[in-house]
Amino acid sequence: RLREGAVELSVSSNSVDFFGFFKFSLLPKGLSTTFTIVPSMVSSGFHHQITIFGSFNLFSSSVSCSTSEFDWIFSGLWVSRSSVICDGVWSRYPANHSLYLVSDNGLGHQTRLYVSDIIFSAPLNIVSLSPDRVFSSTAVIRIIASGLLAGSQVDCVIDGQRISAAVIGPSLISCVVSGLSFGQKSVRVQSIQGISAPFNLTVAYLPHIFSVFPSDVTLSYGSMITVTGEHFHRGRGECHFGYSFSSAVWRSSTFILCHLPSSIQSETNVNVNVIVDGTELRSGHPLMIQTHTCCSIDSLSQKLSLAGSVLFIQGSGFSARHYCVFGSLRYPISQFFSSSLVKCEVPPAIAGNISVSVQLPGTLCPTKFLNTLQIVPPLSISRIEPTVAVE
Repeated sequence: RLREGAVELSVSSNSVDFFGFFKFSLLPKGLSTTFTIVPSMVSSGFHHQITIFGSFNLFSSSVSCSTSEFDWIFSGLWVSRSSVICDGVWSRYPANHSLYLVSDNGLGHQTRLYVSDIIFSAPLNIVSLSPDRVFSSTAVIRIIASGLLAGSQVDCVIDGQRISAAVIGPSLISCVVSGLSFGQKSVRVQSIQGISAPFNLTVAYLPHIFSVFPSDVTLSYGSMITVTGEHFHRGRGECHFGYSFSSAVWRSSTFILCHLPSSIQSETNVNVNVIVDGTELRSGHPLMIQTHTCCSIDSLSQKLSLAGSVLFIQGSGFSARHYCVFGSLRYPISQFFSSSLVKCEVPPAIAGNISVSVQLPGTLCPTKFLNTLQIVPPLSISRIEPTVAVE
């Protein structure tokens, strides 16, 4: 004869009139006590719909759901006699909680029925992508994500396209993506826990190197080369010179500067490679430079003649590719004898104190290698005396 809903049971004895009371629920007739919930795991703090499957004989459509955490109440939708949907933003804190179904039997009595335990997991979140910039339509992306549960199926979602992911570690997954068009892409991680917030992936045009200059480089403090090409992007760049490397300075999408490291040996051919954010920039041909040391001038010797003036320069580090530089004027070496001796023709109309150096084009050796020379004008005959000679 008890009515459905909350019932209070009191217990008494001969020694104690009132021992205590307990509350329990009387279930409506036809309401099952075994339920299945889908999903059984949701991300904390996110909106989810949870479906409860069972056998129901509810007297009205007034249904709500609650959890053991602060007795929060969520809206419920009576779909049929076999399913109820609980809709809402669930627990803020990752933990296991009890899920309850609350119904009104239409007579002013409520039934709060335990359904099942449900797992509120930490929300999925992408920490980083590697790489976050790709240069082709097919790429392998490694994702470090937080909130992944061991053994759960994980997918990558690229601009709405769902791709199966390989779980490599507790927080590391890998996705092979293909058919990517150029531009910004949205990357998410999805599992039974839900779906993560988006993370940006850039699909860019493949960078290409055209040339490096100068190809002959004098090794001195601050020496650098220029790399030209297309589709260069700003990032962490390195210039590799054989087994040595230095930082790359991005200037524009077509222009990168590379400082020469001090460990490069002189008088050698060196392969050049440029790497930006872990990706090597490609070229249609090998990139090489010829390295040299700054020339040292020990002595200057000027020879005068009616044909003009020549200068013999003794020192070290000379080559046939070097030029003689008189002030700001550059002239090719007229004769190369050895790495320690060259001959240069002194240009006409040069006189006075003038700096002299031996350099490669586009380079500037330190001023300590420069020497000052008093250029003497070439000999000339104005007249002959006497004009008559007697034997």
